[in-house]
Amino acid sequence: MRHRRAPIRRLAGAAVAVVTAGCSADAGAALPPVPPSVTVVMHEYRFDHGPVPRGRVVFHVDNRGHVVHRMSLVPLPEDLPPIEEQLHGTDRRTLFTLAAVPDTQPGASGTVAVDLAPGRYAFICFLTDKDGQSHALKGMASEFRIR
Repeated sequence: MRHRRAPIRRLAGAAVAVVTAGCSADAGAALPPVPPSVTVVMHEYRFDHGPVPRGRVVFHVDNRGHVVHRMSLVPLPEDLPPIEEQLHGTDRRTLFTLAAVPDTQPGASGTVAVDLAPGRYAFICFLTDKDGQSHALKGMASEFRIR
């Protein structure tokens, strides 16, 4: 029986050496930097947030309102009128959503990461209240620029 245990010990030792060698080879590799984060707070009927940097950004979105909200991040073409004019005007253009935090209950939060190039963007809540009017038309749209 002793003869059988010795090879098992050697194999276990060899496995530890391989795992250790594999870990130490990666230990010198640099991890990418942690991306900046921006907190976006949703209320009735507005978004509050600080400056948004370019590049990879993590958005932490908190619903501090009393109704469900949704944050959609929309890139805006340079020739588009200001978002408030676009929302309330009769000549509307189709825009696409770059990223979103789904419907968020009051007191809940969500997170999304996105890569942002220089340009114009807006946070918009496209949900509709029981009165049939969208949160965006009630003022829940915030335009900002990335330089």
